Amino acid sequence: MEFCNKWDGKEASLPAGYQGPAGVTAVKLIKSWEVLDAESDEGFATKKTAELKKGDVILGANPNNNSIARILQTYGSDAFRFTTATGDSLHPKDWFDKYQTNAFTLIAIRDKMLELKRG
Repeated sequence: MEFCNKWDGKEASLPAGYQGPAGVTAVKLIKSWEVLDAESDEGFATKKTAELKKGDVILGANPNNNSIARILQTYGSDAFRFTTATGDSLHPKDWFDKYQTNAFTLIAIRDKMLELKRG
C-alpha cells in the first residue's frame, strides 16, 4: 500500500469495526449508559438501555464484564476482534494496551448514538 497516506487524525484511535459471535453486538453487552445531564451536580445521569431517548448525548458506557467473560468461555479468546483505522484486527486486551480505551464502550456508544439519531 505504498500509495496510501497514513491516517493519524484524532479518529485513528477509534475502532473502525467490530466482530463478535452471531447476534452479540457491542450495544447488547452494555449494562448502563452515562448521558449528559448538565443540570445535575455530577454532569451526567446513568441510564439503562430502555431508558435512553432520542436527543440523549451518551458520554460513557459500562460493559457487563461478566457477560463478556462468559462469551469468551464459550467461544474462546478470538470471540471478539476490533478493527483499527489502519485495518489491523486486535483482541480487546490488545486494543486497550495500544489505545488505553475500552473498544466495547467506543463501538457501543457509536452504534447507540446512531440508533438514537435515527429514532
